[in-house]
Amino acid sequence: MKPFQSQNSALIIVDMQYEESLEGGLPVKGWNNVVKNAKKVLAACRKENVPVVYVRIARRPDGIDAHDFDVRGENGVPSHSVEGTKAAQVIEELRPNPNDIIITKQRWSAFFQTNMELILRGLKVKHLIMMGVYTDSCFLTSVYDAFFRGYRISIIKDACGAGTDAAHKTSILDMANWIYGCSIFNADEMVKALQGKDYSAWFWEKHNSVPYSLETVEELYKKLE
Repeated sequence: MKPFQSQNSALIIVDMQYEESLEGGLPVKGWNNVVKNAKKVLAACRKENVPVVYVRIARRPDGIDAHDFDVRGENGVPSHSVEGTKAAQVIEELRPNPNDIIITKQRWSAFFQTNMELILRGLKVKHLIMMGVYTDSCFLTSVYDAFFRGYRISIIKDACGAGTDAAHKTSILDMANWIYGCSIFNADEMVKALQGKDYSAWFWEKHNSVPYSLETVEELYKKLE
């Protein structure tokens, strides 16, 4: 077990919005468990004074800032996560505090044309504790963009989710293989680490160290803890 240093860390919460639970939204497999685990990590980070940065996706009602190929209704308005609707709001269970930072984006990555880098630089952050949805799109691209910028990354695998277990688990395995220097935690183990207790986690050692096949995804995913 490696010593866990919470100094120079920030918690990044990606797209934990009502969009994932509303009828007609974008459902996440095991959403209630994802929320429960994210809530544990958020509470532990707050207790240890780790800065919290929320990322949410919200498009203009007129759709001007949406992708050309975004899903739209007959009136041309984006179908999901529209500014001013409940779907674009952070869920109540993870409600931001007044001193938290909220970054709004219009594309998948938390870093694409946002002020995320300026915020993290101002906080003097070098290590990101990351959780959120969808594991295979917004979360995945945010993690890769953070990695490209030199951040050390800890992923809370059971506080992430996607439309299917397969999409979630293969995305976690892809990050384990290719996010150099990353660590992967269960929520309960991250809470222990933040509290200075003994904990268990998976640590990256070399690229492509958990190559998977369709038959081995479940077995290898369970080993990432």
